[in-house]
Amino acid sequence: MSLVQRLFGLGRYDEAACIRILFDRTQSLAERGAAAAESLYTGQTPTAAAALLRLILDETEDSLLREEAATTLGAIYNIVGIDQQALEKIPSPYHEEVLSEISTKGA
Repeated sequence: MSLVQRLFGLGRYDEAACIRILFDRTQSLAERGAAAAESLYTGQTPTAAAALLRLILDETEDSLLREEAATTLGAIYNIVGIDQQALEKIPSPYHEEVLSEISTKGA
């Protein structure tokens, strides 16, 4: 069970708390990844997408965490539509990771 699930339960979603955990470098990478992958996808909001983009663009962040965020961002874009301006900012290989989650039907 992830930190997010322990804090909020399986049925509750607190986007602000998930974003705090995502950027809290005192948390383990696994917990931060769970905040990105398991939880921010749930909301599929512009705020969640912006937080994921910010993490992807932060070159001081762990590359695997950035990849996890890119996967989640791509999954959100697949549901709500692609933000082309944001997509253009994402460096390789994270750009490709985002695109790999977008179905050809939605693109």
